Amino acid sequence: MQQLATLNGLRNSFKKFTTGLIQDGNALKQSRFTQHPEGIFSEGAWVQLLFLLQFWLKDQSPGFEKTDMAIEKSVRTVFDLFDNTPVDSLLDFGKFLWKEKFKMS
Repeated sequence: MQQLATLNGLRNSFKKFTTGLIQDGNALKQSRFTQHPEGIFSEGAWVQLLFLLQFWLKDQSPGFEKTDMAIEKSVRTVFDLFDNTPVDSLLDFGKFLWKEKFKMS
């Protein structure tokens, strides 16, 4: 716990940075249902960073190849979580059908 306390300044700066990124992404979303909660996702990004740092510290592979793979796979996973395209498409289709239902009635 004391080691984590030494990272408190980094944590605050990192969470502020990721919150800004999340806010920018949310501003592009058409529906509030597909927006990401800033606090939860910025905390998740912090946990991911800690995981990657710990992985790197224990990595004995040549040239830290396994750390590179861990970064690639974890970042891809996060971007997949951020990608709400199916939800956006479903909501857009639902709005269209709703509007058309009233036009046809």
